[in-house]
Amino acid sequence: MNYYERHIGDLIKNTAHLSMIEDGAYNRLLDVYYTREGPLPGTLKECWKLARATSKAERDAVSYVLAEFFELRDDGYHQARCDEVIAQYAELEPEREAKRDAERERQRRSRERRRDMFEKLRSFGVVPPFDTSMSELQKLLSDAEKRVTPDVRHAPVTRDNTATHSPLPNTQSSSNQLRGNDDDGTSNGVTVDVTAWSPGDDAMLAIELERSVPVEFAGDVLTEFRAFWAGKARRTPGEWLSRFLQRVDEQWLRRQRGAA
Repeated sequence: MNYYERHIGDLIKNTAHLSMIEDGAYNRLLDVYYTREGPLPGTLKECWKLARATSKAERDAVSYVLAEFFELRDDGYHQARCDEVIAQYAELEPEREAKRDAERERQRRSRERRRDMFEKLRSFGVVPPFDTSMSELQKLLSDAEKRVTPDVRHAPVTRDNTATHSPLPNTQSSSNQLRGNDDDGTSNGVTVDVTAWSPGDDAMLAIELERSVPVEFAGDVLTEFRAFWAGKARRTPGEWLSRFLQRVDEQWLRRQRGAA
């Protein structure tokens, strides 16, 4: 174990009578117990060594703490609270391993996606720096594809269909107005209710690849985010996106701390 909870109130209540050196001995023994995930050795000499007790006063402190807070059994010195915490930790290990497997899979997909994007960009004659972010790679790739594939709205109109066909509508302009963004991606000040806003597929992909947050988790946060803000405020799409990303980071950090 690399982490365990310290309940300060209980700790102070149970150890307030200890001297400073005895308190230090107790905490060192706890650290060893949790690191080993099992009882301490059954001999004082071995416990002295693990607690790094070199002087007589330090060894006496270790011996006193063992006698008061630990129980000597056939397999060594036990501490009831430590055994309980370690048992709970072992019970949750399969879940932690599943999360580690999921994280490794996300990282593998991210590496493959990144490699594919670099290869495709090279086919367009674009060689970005190795540390280019995923969002920047996605933009470079989108720009390169647009240069290769002309926009059908600007295709030449032949003489024989000019009189019978109306000009194609500029869907890009209306799309930008719905998002509240100009062509260069900056906010133009148009505010919308959160129910009329969406982070978009690119943003959700970036959340998974750059923040290592599962898309499903981000989707749950989005549902909660919309429910909270619906009808309460109108903001620009850029402001909604910034607040949403902050909420995703907060919720993911809280979940990671709870799983530790």
